[in-house]
Amino acid sequence: MNVYPIHLYSRQILFKMNFRILFFLLLIGPVVCAQSINTNAAPQTNSNMNINESESLEEQAIDTLSFKNELEKREESIQEKKQTEKLKDLNTTVTYGYSAETTQQLQQVSGLFTATRQQASTQRTQRTPNTAQQQQMNQYVELLSQAAPESFEFHYYTYIAGNYNIALIDHLLKAEKLRPDNSDVHIQLAAFHLISQNFEEAKKYLKKLHTNGRITETMILYGQDVLRSVPKNGCAITHGFEDNFGTVYAQLLMNERTDVTIVSLDFLQSESYRSTLKNKGFTFPNSTTIDVSFLTNFCALNSTKNLGVSLTVPKEYLVPIQQNLYVSGLVMEFHPDGCTGNFERNEDLWNNTLSVSIVKNGRDKARSLSANYLPMLLLLRNEYQRRGQQEQVKKIDAALDQIAVQCGKYEQVQSIKASY
Repeated sequence: MNVYPIHLYSRQILFKMNFRILFFLLLIGPVVCAQSINTNAAPQTNSNMNINESESLEEQAIDTLSFKNELEKREESIQEKKQTEKLKDLNTTVTYGYSAETTQQLQQVSGLFTATRQQASTQRTQRTPNTAQQQQMNQYVELLSQAAPESFEFHYYTYIAGNYNIALIDHLLKAEKLRPDNSDVHIQLAAFHLISQNFEEAKKYLKKLHTNGRITETMILYGQDVLRSVPKNGCAITHGFEDNFGTVYAQLLMNERTDVTIVSLDFLQSESYRSTLKNKGFTFPNSTTIDVSFLTNFCALNSTKNLGVSLTVPKEYLVPIQQNLYVSGLVMEFHPDGCTGNFERNEDLWNNTLSVSIVKNGRDKARSLSANYLPMLLLLRNEYQRRGQQEQVKKIDAALDQIAVQCGKYEQVQSIKASY
């Protein structure tokens, strides 16, 4: 694995700085990830730091906790609104042509299935639905099979309830035949072909998703920078729709960093996907539940793969491996035996490698995605300030302030800057 040392730093100071940046990251949480309501996981104390250092870090973080709570409430509110809009949309997209009673059943069951699936996909500690959620989805599919076994709803939700089980592809193809322009179906078909390693077919659906706006230019630009952040011949571990499809689109259709293996925590629910990665030399935990423990063990088992964990991965996943994570652009490199620092790597990424187009534009989704550039910039600022390079500090401050305003974290970033 490539490591980028800072010779002017002692190992202890470097570790403390990385821990503080990671602590900041854990406090604000990733900007784009599955959100859940009420998660209380707390960062673990770094065992390599003395008690006074740990307490100092916690004291510095106290002022940001209220902002963190406010931010999480705001994001939860946004997710609730999106879910409500999704349920409203179902009323206009269900299959008609059935009796009034059957149509009403389709609407009701579709709404219940969508709500359960939403709960499963927004869990902050696992991608796999829990037992109760899976049972509910299976029950709703059974109700649909009885009410309208040839409906779009039955076929589509049967496939969705399978959690990327590609053996159920016939249901998804029937759903596509019934609604050839449905973008949700296109997302699932793109995922199916990615899991099946049929990249030419995957490209067709990725292009459709780009055309209809589900994959945006911002996602693609961000995906490019995620890939550029990963070490050579490394692995990008993604989470959720934005970073996974953004990186895949950039790699397949723009030929960006084809040396990087993209590993989606979502797709890992698929046995076929895990088998494909095993053939590429990856080792997997015995568990098939994709959760915090799974990622912890996966990183340990594949520590020689130059792993880069996307900053969109929820903070709960990062806590158990925080002592081995080092900010590198838009990912956190996993170093099993520690690292002497990533300053030179981050400096090169910021000045020469990353496009940072979404930081410059700051429109739409870019306003939230751009926040994931903050940890890297804070590390750079800290080192420039330590070296007395005030002109560089001013340049970084300008970028930090611009991003902080865009993503609504201005006060919090100023507090973090003042603590150095």
